[in-house]
Amino acid sequence: MSLPKIEVPMHTVRLTGIKKNVKYRSYTVKEEKILLMAAESRDEKEIMDTIIRLCQSCLLTKEIEIEDLSMHDMEKLLVSIRSKSVGESVKATLPCPECGETTLVDIDLENLTEVGEDSLEDTIMLNEEFGLILKAPSLKSVKTNITDTDQLITNAILSAIESVFDKENVYPFKDYTEEEKAEFVDRLSVEDARKITEGYLEKLPKNVIKLDYKCPHCGHHVKRELDNILDFFI
Repeated sequence: MSLPKIEVPMHTVRLTGIKKNVKYRSYTVKEEKILLMAAESRDEKEIMDTIIRLCQSCLLTKEIEIEDLSMHDMEKLLVSIRSKSVGESVKATLPCPECGETTLVDIDLENLTEVGEDSLEDTIMLNEEFGLILKAPSLKSVKTNITDTDQLITNAILSAIESVFDKENVYPFKDYTEEEKAEFVDRLSVEDARKITEGYLEKLPKNVIKLDYKCPHCGHHVKRELDNILDFFI
């Protein structure tokens, strides 16, 4: 007689970037071991690849590809999976900004909130003739940035352009080769690049977990936000 198969619980989370409720399952003991091994490696690419595989495996809404999600949607999904799989609380060792000593802090994953600029506009005019329609960079493009640190700004701009337009035509960026797209971005002025980075990319929604605790070493009242996927992961 074979051992019974135990059903893994199913949950739902709202991803605001794609404006959908998606279903997912908790991860298994085997998957948690793989996740912990990736974390111990401290290799950002290995961690990212492992997270993508884990999220795709746990995602039950099959028409969605994890790599097509924005970073803040993937982060929210990852934190939700971690919360339901292991528990709402995770411990992290954080330095005090006053004395530099580290403290083991309990982080409540249920306190995850999304913040962003209310004034975010996805259309930016480069001049009187040409403009851009922008989009939140996908996880696929973020993976590229991890391994190509010399081109972070260029890659971020490339991944954020949905289309170029003038008074008569719209030019979908996906219809052009990587070389053509790179040449277009390289020919942008510094001011144009600043419009994209400061006017759009830096205002994109992000997930944060607010922390408020007292340093046991110096008594300093610490207030900080975790806003990086590795912070959530650790």
